[in-house]
Amino acid sequence: MIYPSLQKIVDEIMEEIITESVDETFELFFLRIKAEELVCRLLMELEKRDEQHLYALNIRDIQTIYKVKEQRLEHPEIPPVIKELAVCANMSPSKLNRLFKQIFGNSIFSYYQAFALLLCKWFVYHEYLKHKDAVHPAFPIPLRVCKPVLLPLSSEKIAQKFHQPIQL
Repeated sequence: MIYPSLQKIVDEIMEEIITESVDETFELFFLRIKAEELVCRLLMELEKRDEQHLYALNIRDIQTIYKVKEQRLEHPEIPPVIKELAVCANMSPSKLNRLFKQIFGNSIFSYYQAFALLLCKWFVYHEYLKHKDAVHPAFPIPLRVCKPVLLPLSSEKIAQKFHQPIQL
């Protein structure tokens, strides 16, 4: 099955090929150019499409994805390894990534990075004066590295950001 917008492009190019009278010497060259034009126009049309594929979710998969998320948030000092998480979740790595992104809006690694940065902000906000250049065991980046990107955050805001119910 081909999308109607793509079929329209194919029909236009085919119509040009059929109706155009080309000298036999240039016929192969003409067909090659039309083939390249067809590929180019199809790619341009595909680039315009902005639809995201949503996959059907069953309750067991949703529960598994939430468990994976909780595991990641319990151990922020360990970067996520997709293959290991997929084995623990009894899913393929691609399915795990796809479902995680569909539910939470980000890939597992992006979600982890956002949480780690928020954790860094929290540590700096609450402990910066006590431990100026300390490395917190839960976030192995020196706090001085985080300082330029910090915004004052309260622990309530952090809790709201990462423990609020996610809308499906």
